[in-house]
Amino acid sequence: MNDQEAFGIENLTWTPEVYFAYNTIRNNRARGSLFSTPRKTVVEHNLFDHTSGTAILLCGDCNGWYETGSCREVIIRHNRFVNALTNMFQFTNAVISIYPEIPDLAHQVKYFHGGKPGAIQITDNEFETFDLPILYAKSVDGLVFKRNRIHTNTDYKPFHWNQNCFLLEKVNRVEIAE
Repeated sequence: MNDQEAFGIENLTWTPEVYFAYNTIRNNRARGSLFSTPRKTVVEHNLFDHTSGTAILLCGDCNGWYETGSCREVIIRHNRFVNALTNMFQFTNAVISIYPEIPDLAHQVKYFHGGKPGAIQITDNEFETFDLPILYAKSVDGLVFKRNRIHTNTDYKPFHWNQNCFLLEKVNRVEIAE
């Protein structure tokens, strides 16, 4: 690091643990929820109903929105997602988008999110969806997606550019299972 490069500073002693549970998130415009903390984050027993953008966004950037913070331990379990992603906004690559802003992903040395096996766990959720993209992940080390149920419906006409159930970019130590 030198004075010719831009850099951001985050006070890691002032970051929260998050327990986000038993909520109904409905008809939000940009996204259902956004998490960006290196401490433990648990998202469980929620209903994400018609979130216009992505239902859950794990972000992190120091480039524009300044929603800093890599996520080191995230548990997303026992949630129900109903027809999320009905519009196209920024960071809407899938129902769950792990989407840090990495200007030069090809030359990135360290992964932004995770850092150990099973760092981000998405388990035992129910997805009711009219389109294909369920999970998008970028720059993650340690991702688990298992025991989730995906039901397709005809409530809306599919329109999303991403026609992959799972779209992963620079992701290491991944487990995707039924």
